[in-house]
Amino acid sequence: MVSYRKSNVRNFRSCILQFSVLAAGALVAAQVSADIQRKVNAGYQGDEKIAVILPNGEVLKAIPINGDSVTVGPQTPFDSYVVSNRGVINVNGGRVGTVYATQSTVNIESGSVENGLHLTDSVSNIHGAVVSNDSGFGISLGGIIDSDKPGSEASIFSSNVSGLEVGIAVGLWGELNLVNTELHGAASQRGRGQGILSSGGNVFITQRSHVMGDLNGINITDGSARGSSDGSLIGNKPYTVINDSIVEGLTGAAIRVDQRVLFDIDADIAVQNHSELLSGNGNLLEVADSSTVNLNVDNSTLNGNLVADDTSTLKVTLQNGAQLNGEIINGNTLAITSGGQWQMQGDNAVKSLSMQGGSVGFGGEGFHTLSLNELSGSGTFGMRVDLDNGVGDLINVNGQASGQFGLRVRNTGVEVISADMQPLKVVHTEGGDAQFSLLGGRVDLGAYSYLLEQQGNDWFVVGRDKVISPSTQSALALYSAAPAIWMSELSTLRSRMGEVRASGQAGGWMRAYGSRLNATTSDGVDYRQKQSGLSLGADAPV
Repeated sequence: MVSYRKSNVRNFRSCILQFSVLAAGALVAAQVSADIQRKVNAGYQGDEKIAVILPNGEVLKAIPINGDSVTVGPQTPFDSYVVSNRGVINVNGGRVGTVYATQSTVNIESGSVENGLHLTDSVSNIHGAVVSNDSGFGISLGGIIDSDKPGSEASIFSSNVSGLEVGIAVGLWGELNLVNTELHGAASQRGRGQGILSSGGNVFITQRSHVMGDLNGINITDGSARGSSDGSLIGNKPYTVINDSIVEGLTGAAIRVDQRVLFDIDADIAVQNHSELLSGNGNLLEVADSSTVNLNVDNSTLNGNLVADDTSTLKVTLQNGAQLNGEIINGNTLAITSGGQWQMQGDNAVKSLSMQGGSVGFGGEGFHTLSLNELSGSGTFGMRVDLDNGVGDLINVNGQASGQFGLRVRNTGVEVISADMQPLKVVHTEGGDAQFSLLGGRVDLGAYSYLLEQQGNDWFVVGRDKVISPSTQSALALYSAAPAIWMSELSTLRSRMGEVRASGQAGGWMRAYGSRLNATTSDGVDYRQKQSGLSLGADAPV
């Protein structure tokens, strides 16, 4: 019993000792943080600062925050900071110059950073702030390859960010969240000017944010690297979401994907919920340098071109009422589903087109050809023809076609009279079980309606068995109905004139009339007419 008690006493004393050490450590840390805070509030002396070499070679003197927590308020002297070792800097309504953070946290609330924010394996939360840099990147999110948690994260709300050459750079494994934020990347004498430079990171742009670059709104590049320990290749598939926001390239494409380093770039891009892509050169997306892009457009309208070079792969999906008004150049696959629409403005070539309830329209000047290697699914094509000159839009499938497709055909020329007109090809395939039909069974091309006829693997608009179109029948019926209306109105006047002659009395009068006519005409344009009306007037003897 005695030894047990002694053991308990020893354990108890050990616990007291450990607790005392921890408490003493916490007290020392608190004292150090308090001391750092006092120096920050009073203004650091030059010999207490550390030197930081900037990317342009200049040396910056900054206040070191090593594992401590400090707050910069409106009354705090203006200075720059280097935060490390899980340190924390809170900028609450204050102004700072440059902030470098490594494995630390930067919180900004209604404050400003005037010479750039640079994160390495760090986290930043920014609300209602201004972050700018006239000599370099506005914000950079970087990481150390072999660290425990590589990559940095920044969440920016209702703020304004700007930088020279790049507004925000997102490095390997980095994550950027923009919410209701304005971002601008200005061009330098060397050119460039990207709102966001994403190199192996994930970017989320939401709630009416506006990302703008003098050249590109977003530039996605290869962020791969080699591990320093074993030299292995390290990379990350970049993911970009644009939700209810705007991405704009003032002189170039809204989004450009290029600059292969160690890996071929494979990027996913989602444009959602009334988002807009704006460009200065007409190209919303440019894909180059053996890159692969999966572009998903959901419930948004895009006006411009999607372009890939001969080395790259472009896959596009239009869904939930999404609409593209422009060209797809060197596209590999296009999927149009759930009310998606593609309005072409010229000749286009896509290797594979699949449709599930979507539509493709031919527009622009002249007539155009859509060249496909494969066509599948079900959907609608809006086409134009000039029957008088024998020209029109063409769907040219240089491979297999399968599914059910409707054609909405509009004549842009004068009416064709001859029933033996040359058939006009509107669809060509190399085989498959696809079926094409005219919406409504016939196509109304002016005064007559025409048939679509399959001949082998091709479909033609033919003049044989043409009939008067419904619109023409209505026009002819209206022409024939006018005399009947006049006669009905005239009958009331004749009746009144008879009364005047019989009685010789003047006065006001009113007559109602109505009739129904079923007419059969020699030209086959039968019609039914119902009319009713009211005539009134006043007269006096002369």
